[in-house]
Amino acid sequence: MLVELSEELKAAVARQVGECKKELIERFGDFKEVPEQFKALWTSTAHFTALHSIQHQIVKAVPLVVLSSSLDVDGIVMEKQGKTTGYFYDTTEGGNGAAEAMFSNSFDEEGRKSEDISVAYPTRETAVIVYTIIGLADDSVGGIRNRIELKRNQNKWEIVWVGEQYKCQLGRGHQDWSDRLCS
Repeated sequence: MLVELSEELKAAVARQVGECKKELIERFGDFKEVPEQFKALWTSTAHFTALHSIQHQIVKAVPLVVLSSSLDVDGIVMEKQGKTTGYFYDTTEGGNGAAEAMFSNSFDEEGRKSEDISVAYPTRETAVIVYTIIGLADDSVGGIRNRIELKRNQNKWEIVWVGEQYKCQLGRGHQDWSDRLCS
């Protein structure tokens, strides 16, 4: 499964990561010797660091989304030709479909018009991830939006709320996002 960051998100993330690095330098001084396991993250672009962090959050959320363990999925972030991309994959021998199940739903792929993943930071201590699919090949549901709210607790992100909303096809119910099912 492939995940990419939009230009708007890259800009927002660059600001956030810059602030985090600045705060670390103020708190601990200029790092002369960054531990080996963190060097790549410290010197990489902000959107690489952000996507790497999001990867960890998504992997930890696996049991909330599919019947699987967070140990069944992992990911890797790569930068190539100015593009930062995250790939998620199953870690079990032969795969068990957990990575695909995290980003899919029970509807057919055919007819999908758009997908969007956004990450917002309302405060320094909170984050909101919204995954939206619009244009489903379904006679009643036109779109699905999933929202995950996170809160920082002792420098770790914890999921505090997960929800799903629907937008109905014309003539099949409400046209705004709602947790009510379509008819």
